[in-house]
Amino acid sequence: MSAPRPLRVIKTPRGFAIAAVHYSLDPNKGLEWRRKERAKYGIEGLGQADWDREQEIDFRSQLGAPGYPAFSDLNLDPELYAYATLPLCLCCDFNVDPMGWEIAQIVGRKVHFIDEIKL
Repeated sequence: MSAPRPLRVIKTPRGFAIAAVHYSLDPNKGLEWRRKERAKYGIEGLGQADWDREQEIDFRSQLGAPGYPAFSDLNLDPELYAYATLPLCLCCDFNVDPMGWEIAQIVGRKVHFIDEIKL
C-alpha cells in the first residue's frame, strides 16, 4: 500500500476548518481498492465522468457530461480565506439536483468563492 497523502486543512479567520477528503487519504484504499471500485462503475452503467466526479473530486462533469469543460485546478487558490472585514455574499443555484448554495466575497474587482453547500 502506498503512503496516504496528508490531509490539507484550511482555517478561516473565525475558526472553521475546511478539508477536502479523498479516498487516497485512507492507507487501506490502495491501487487494488481503486481498481475494484472503478470496475463497479462499468458494471452499474456509469462511466469515467461519473468516477471522476464522485471519486476524484473532479467537478468538470455534471450528470456525465462536462458542465464546465474549461474548468482548471489552476483557478483554485488553496490559501483563499474569508476576510473578517468584508461582507459575505450568499448565492443560490436553484438547480433541481443538486441545489447549491455558494458563499463568496467580493475582494477588489474579483469574486472569491469560499465554499459551496450542495443540497
